[in-house]
Amino acid sequence: MNRYCNYVPLTETEQDVIQRMIEGQDIYVEVVDWGFHESPKLIAGDKRIQVRFPMEFVKPVGVTIPVYYFKLRLKDRSGRVLATTVESTVYNNQPLMITAGMVIDLVWDLALDKVSPELQQMVLPGIRGKQVASIKNGKLVES
Repeated sequence: MNRYCNYVPLTETEQDVIQRMIEGQDIYVEVVDWGFHESPKLIAGDKRIQVRFPMEFVKPVGVTIPVYYFKLRLKDRSGRVLATTVESTVYNNQPLMITAGMVIDLVWDLALDKVSPELQQMVLPGIRGKQVASIKNGKLVES
């Protein structure tokens, strides 16, 4: 770790895990209380993942309601939650107005600190020792 800055890049193993999950189309997005998207477009960068997907609303029928936030979950096919955030939908002090039949394109940027050792082992079951690492209390800990 560079003591003069807070930037710590992901390891090659962590980047490999992310890339394999994206290529394997093992990830989907859940918009809590609204639905999910089975095949989002995922773009991995250094320490971030961009998730792009269209969201079609099937409710509320016949009425428009204000929505102040979306709770988003990134999950794998086994149902494991990989990331979750609450994103505001307020723009210009006005909430997003939703009705059935409406489609919006969403872009969700996720900043990554690390990939858990458990997920690394699940995606790359053969890795051992120094290949699996995590950061605990600001220090690199190897498994």
